Amino acid sequence: MFGALLCLVLIGVPPTVEAQPDVVDVDATREGIAARVGPRADGWTIAVGAHGSGTAVVTMTAPDGWVLDRQVTLDATDPQGRARQLAGAVAVVIDNYEPRSVPEADMPAPKAEPSDVPTKPAGFLALGGQLSTGPAARSGLAAGVSVSGGTWLLREHIMPMLELGWRRSVAGSLTVDGLNIDGGVAFGAPIAGGHVWVGGGIIGGALGGFARDSQAASAWSAHLAVPAIVQARIGPVFAQFHAGAEMTLPPLHFSGDNSSLRWGHLRATFGIRLGFLLARAGRFGFRPD
Repeated sequence: MFGALLCLVLIGVPPTVEAQPDVVDVDATREGIAARVGPRADGWTIAVGAHGSGTAVVTMTAPDGWVLDRQVTLDATDPQGRARQLAGAVAVVIDNYEPRSVPEADMPAPKAEPSDVPTKPAGFLALGGQLSTGPAARSGLAAGVSVSGGTWLLREHIMPMLELGWRRSVAGSLTVDGLNIDGGVAFGAPIAGGHVWVGGGIIGGALGGFARDSQAASAWSAHLAVPAIVQARIGPVFAQFHAGAEMTLPPLHFSGDNSSLRWGHLRATFGIRLGFLLARAGRFGFRPD
């Protein structure tokens, strides 16, 4: 008993042949396959379908679970002759078969790309809020909003941008509205798998001040800002925080009936932007590379 089991382990599991006895001789088929390919036939299952007009559909199941269907010619006149034909045809298939790890029917479907994994955007549009203040007592706090847009170049290391902003300072009865029209460039890099962009830049242009009290006055000056930038991205949406210094050359000074305001040479500036990243196709969201 033990010797028989040991022999089965050593020689493997012989091929299984399933067929009607009047179609092929099952034992002769099994012996013919083993004689031709030896242990490579171990674990195979051979099922012979309906036999007619000299052919039969043979379904072969490999030990790894893959199933192969073949049309085999079985035109011999007796089951032993057809067994020799079947054994030869099956042996050719087994001899050329390369084992595969997972049957095709059981292979998992390709995983869809997660929707929140960012691809490289082409640009952005954003709406933001901004604050600026200076060290002098009459500098006043200026608060306002801005609209900005830009693009990325060289794998998001360079960001040219444009900005149109409005701000307001109030001191007593004096109100000063400011309009800045700026353009510039930022330098940085995406981190955290593209979910965060960090960098710094320089942006400059013109700053106009429009003062109102009992009388009105206006003046223009050159404007330059140097911000540090952190941008967090969630899908096609981003939030950006920037902080830095801005310079006004020459400074803008406004006097009212009872008070005055001065936007001096150097002021601290802070801002938040919310916006959309633009795809290469020119629409909101992303298009995969």
